[in-house]
Amino acid sequence: QSILLTGLGLQSFEQTIKNCQRVYSMFSQYTLNAKLVPSPEFLGKKRIHSEGGADKYSTITVSNRFFTPVKQFAGFTIVNVNTEIDPWETLSKVDKMKWLHTEDNTIDYYILSVGEGGSNCLPTTPIVFQVGDLVEVQASLMCIPIKGSFTVKLILQSIVLLNGELTTVCQYDI
Repeated sequence: QSILLTGLGLQSFEQTIKNCQRVYSMFSQYTLNAKLVPSPEFLGKKRIHSEGGADKYSTITVSNRFFTPVKQFAGFTIVNVNTEIDPWETLSKVDKMKWLHTEDNTIDYYILSVGEGGSNCLPTTPIVFQVGDLVEVQASLMCIPIKGSFTVKLILQSIVLLNGELTTVCQYDI
């Protein structure tokens, strides 16, 4: 379960990248013997092609695993895999003696609703999200031990569709 975000050069997105790098460096001060992998694996660059050529933009990958290993299960509430994510119940057939789907593995999906009374977020399904949508994510940075060192993961908790009009317009212009 992951999403790749880019701000296409937008200054506020670049500031978010810098903030992630700062927090990442703060984690390095607290890891055992400073064994934090050298760079955050959730930050990257992606080449976007357009009529005028191609540009490289900063990206953030936010993800969450579908399952928690039983040996790491510590008091989380076990929940069923959402049928919107697993319509054929393939994920539901996982060996429950080894893997559990918990609240910690669940991602909440919302759509922003704006009306006369203000704005609020309404629950929705993952299928409404498309490449090119304007979204807001809620995530947590977590330091995780891995193969004798540590890495920092950006864990996806929820995603809000702010505006899907650009995607809709592009689909109808084709």
